[in-house]
Amino acid sequence: MEFLKNHYEKIILSAVLLGLAIAASMLPFKLNAMKEELDSYFTPPPPPKEVQPLELVEVSNVLNKLENPPEYELAGVHNLFNPVEWKRTPDGRLIKVETGSEIGPKALDVVDIRPLTFKIEYTGTDKVRDRIEYQFTVLNEANPNSYLRRELSRSVSLGQKNDFFILRNVVGEPENPTKFVVELVESGEKVEILPGEPFVKVAGHAADLKYGPENKTFDDMRVGSRLSFGDDSYIIVAITEKDVTVSSVSTTKRTTVNYNAAS
Repeated sequence: MEFLKNHYEKIILSAVLLGLAIAASMLPFKLNAMKEELDSYFTPPPPPKEVQPLELVEVSNVLNKLENPPEYELAGVHNLFNPVEWKRTPDGRLIKVETGSEIGPKALDVVDIRPLTFKIEYTGTDKVRDRIEYQFTVLNEANPNSYLRRELSRSVSLGQKNDFFILRNVVGEPENPTKFVVELVESGEKVEILPGEPFVKVAGHAADLKYGPENKTFDDMRVGSRLSFGDDSYIIVAITEKDVTVSSVSTTKRTTVNYNAAS
């Protein structure tokens, strides 16, 4: 007892140290047990799935439409603000006017275009008293007067003038000339005429036209001819070998219709 009394503090300290040593030796086992217990509570997540690319075709199409919106057609064949017009022909048929070329001058068809000839031909020499006169025939198919489109005879002496030409010069024997020089009244052009070789040029064109909506035909039309169709009247102001130009009497608007010789 005396020993314990004198050394109890050492004995208690030794017991504490021994307990600490035992606790320290058991700590790794306790930590492993706690780690295993903690690991049992957590399940490792599955490996991540591969991210699939997004399908953006439809989105791209929508974006393209937003960036490039369609144009709104508010003219022409659009009927919201431009209702279709219907025209009744004299025979009772209805024509749908969509482009404007179904009726009016644009609906004219050029069936044929022919050149019109201007010709001067020497036909002989006459002696009248003391002067010599030269005989010519003149054909002017482009004359506005239909009566004057036929072949006409003209007698002139040197230096004389008629309604077509002036005889400026006679080459050769006066009674047996070899060449004539005449000046055209209309243009002032000087041309040569030889016996057996008349002077010929194109003086204009004539056209045959058709207006389908009213089944009208206009044959042998010249510049200045008047046409009546489609609730209006028109005057032909020009004819070339390729087209015909008409002018509206009411509006003076001109329209050129092409001629397709192949068709």
